[in-house]
Amino acid sequence: MANSSSMESNDDQENNNYSDVEDQTDNFVDKSKGFHEAEDSELLYSKVKSEQEAYTLYNDYAFRQGFGTRKAGARLVFNLMSIKNGSLYCVTKHNMIHNHGRVPVSKRHLIRSHRKVTEEQLAMLSSLKKYGVPIADVVRVFKNKAGGEANLEFLKRDAYDALAAKKRDGCDTKQLIKYFKDRQANEVDFYYDFEFDDEGYLDCFFFRDGKMKIDYDVFGDLLVHDTTYRTNKYDMICGPFVGMNHHNKNVIFAIGFIVNEK
Repeated sequence: MANSSSMESNDDQENNNYSDVEDQTDNFVDKSKGFHEAEDSELLYSKVKSEQEAYTLYNDYAFRQGFGTRKAGARLVFNLMSIKNGSLYCVTKHNMIHNHGRVPVSKRHLIRSHRKVTEEQLAMLSSLKKYGVPIADVVRVFKNKAGGEANLEFLKRDAYDALAAKKRDGCDTKQLIKYFKDRQANEVDFYYDFEFDDEGYLDCFFFRDGKMKIDYDVFGDLLVHDTTYRTNKYDMICGPFVGMNHHNKNVIFAIGFIVNEK
């Protein structure tokens, strides 16, 4: 039997060579032909309690209709409703016209927004990988247990990505916070702050050094928070706080990295 280090090496090599074709649904969609979702919207006047509930509502609906969703492109309009013990969001508008075709029912499981690795599945993948079991074999077991790839809700590529994200987030987050703590201990005006989401992943962080603070004290009457820059490695938005000095040159007052503009 091969040892765990050689197994891990084989997994890494397979991951690097693995085709991205399974992440694409373009081959199954007629882009020259659009469609209307249905005669009447079943989502109109639906009520949800949060943004996440709203996304889940529409994503589940999109799966039945044969297309994917993105949080950046809203097709539902919600109005806030006040109720006796709080508030709800109600769907008041639904854009149902698409300028592309649907994904066939047999290929719906390939749509990225409908694929996910649960925490329990990720824990098992991580545990078995430590004992030298190839990821491809673990995914094969999951697939057989679910009754086929279409019922599994994630692909082999997603398993690799989830494991990589878990390792990367845990290690890199600790190193980042340690770096900030060290700088704060050695620099009088260095400041940082950060937040984690409900699952323990880094949700956002902000920092500024002494030079940035001086520039803000002098030129802070004009401040722009620019969130147009999105990084590739962690899919976080880089949002610098920018102003202008007496030479009409941009100066940075602080830098933030956020998962979501909201």
